[in-house]
Amino acid sequence: MGFAGGISARTRLCVAFVVVLLLCVPVGARVRGATVSASPSRGRLAVGSAHSCAIATDDVVWCWGDNTYGQLGSSTHSAIANGQTSTPVQAAALPGGRVARRVTSGSRHVCVLADDGTVWCWGDNSFGQVSHVSLTNQPDPIQVSLVQSAVAIEAGDHFTCAVLTTSSVMCWGRNNRGQLGNGTQDASAHATPTAATSIPSSFVVSSLDLGSLHACATSTTGDTWCWGAYNNGRLGISSVSDSLTPTRLSAFGGGASSSAAAGFAHSCTVVATNAWCFGSNSSGQLGSDANTFAESSTPLSVAFSAAPDMVAAGKDFTCAVLVSQSVECFGLNDNGQLGEALTTAARHTPQAVAGLTSNVVDVSLGATHACAALTTGAVKCWGAGSQGQLGNGGTTRQTSAVSVGTLNIAATTTTLATTTTLATTTTLASTTTSVVTTSSTTSTTLASSSQQQFTASSTTLTVKRGKYLAARTLARHVSMTIPKTSQGKMRFTIVSGSRNCMFVGTKVKGVRKGRCSVLITLIPKRGPRVLRTAKVAVS
Repeated sequence: MGFAGGISARTRLCVAFVVVLLLCVPVGARVRGATVSASPSRGRLAVGSAHSCAIATDDVVWCWGDNTYGQLGSSTHSAIANGQTSTPVQAAALPGGRVARRVTSGSRHVCVLADDGTVWCWGDNSFGQVSHVSLTNQPDPIQVSLVQSAVAIEAGDHFTCAVLTTSSVMCWGRNNRGQLGNGTQDASAHATPTAATSIPSSFVVSSLDLGSLHACATSTTGDTWCWGAYNNGRLGISSVSDSLTPTRLSAFGGGASSSAAAGFAHSCTVVATNAWCFGSNSSGQLGSDANTFAESSTPLSVAFSAAPDMVAAGKDFTCAVLVSQSVECFGLNDNGQLGEALTTAARHTPQAVAGLTSNVVDVSLGATHACAALTTGAVKCWGAGSQGQLGNGGTTRQTSAVSVGTLNIAATTTTLATTTTLATTTTLASTTTSVVTTSSTTSTTLASSSQQQFTASSTTLTVKRGKYLAARTLARHVSMTIPKTSQGKMRFTIVSGSRNCMFVGTKVKGVRKGRCSVLITLIPKRGPRVLRTAKVAVS
């Protein structure tokens, strides 16, 4: 997310859009207000059973790993040797000039949410999880027929769900354990989306995640709901039968749930400053000793080195991104999926992934490997690599995080000027998303080193709940100055604590008590990128 700050009275603002267009801006105009929107810092990375996908900064979807079911996203990849690749390849472009904004992956299929609210899927379709009635694998993206536009999309083992603009949840694919949440249960394939039922009108989804045979969601009011297979206590309720419709969990943890994660047979959620997990604990994936709890339908608290910002669940392991922007994992480690080389045994205590101790924004887990996105936009993966799913050009497992080539998935920002004072006019052509400002009174000194420079503010800005921090306040806090058009551009992104802060217009609003971090990236015409983090505390 982002906006530009520190603008003088003689500054003029020029904004470029994602599509090619001509934009007329008054020369010497004074910008009084702006509306800010941005791609999320999360949701641009997805990991499946033996493949991975990511949306790059140019909005192209790249995938790597196993392609047995067409999960790399293009029929042109059918000729790839051995049906797999250890380096990223492009998925087919979405029709009509659509742009992928979010990507999610099931065991062997992939779906993306486009900028117009449409949903497109490809890969394994044996249970209709790609939503094609043929039930045959689909190597190219096909559109899912939904009754309204979607605002979120998540994929499970062999099923998929979308959250629509009406706040309703629609699912399709396998339903043998009631994982579609529509009140039915059968062995048939369901290629046509159907609505999850028994969700009260007050339930507005803020987080949704799908596991092997179940799903969990949190609401904007902090409630947690799960449905599907009940085994091992993965629904967080005491039950002896599958839940065919979403069921609300009793309150736990002394706070509101902000995000949910569903793995193979366990689930987790972030509540206040703690993570709580429930379900199977065969390998310590609940963060507790398996000898004490083989499974638990009662949520168990996990002790991290710092408060968790988000949690993700894999087959038999769990990872969390902490507010310190490090990632810690626990559970099964037979393929190095915990990012540790000292043992292949299971471990129930969270520990940092080797080679990945800071600047983590997002993490996605598969069956035996995981990938993380950094504030710089870099992607790193670890764990099993036999099918090229780590994207590092090799097929051996890695017990520490390795880079996925030069792939960059940093979120970009769009800013539109709303009010100007007319003067003379000039016309500028643009083809990329950027925020550019010029001023006769401001200047920026750009570093000449070829290396990227990163620093974090040592002090913290404070904002009360319901109050705002102005754009220029954030920029000045990290001693950044808006560059001239001849020098470069800037991006602003909330990289952690998105449940505590949000952008409203050109301001950051304090939503709930806690902390968030805003990454400010200076991208000069020449020289390295300069990254600075503004820390914000909501009181």
